[in-house]
Amino acid sequence: MDSVLDVTLRIARNAVRAGADAIVIADDYAGNESPFFSQAVFKEFVLPRLQRMVDAIHNAIHFSVKPENYRAMIEATKKFGRYPR
Repeated sequence: MDSVLDVTLRIARNAVRAGADAIVIADDYAGNESPFFSQAVFKEFVLPRLQRMVDAIHNAIHFSVKPENYRAMIEATKKFGRYPR
């Protein structure tokens, strides 16, 4: 999992260097019927790596977007012409 995270972080950093204003984290953690992981597995394996990703993106471009924040991003873009950093 750490190897995949390292590659993903390099891709995100390259996107920021190329001028990206946002990086969207769009991983699936559940299906229609149930989560893919138990809470224990999520907390031990997924959450620490997700936090590293969010922290790295935040440090690079000062914000990150998760699916539940899309509406706020769209509204801010309408109001300000872009999502504020």
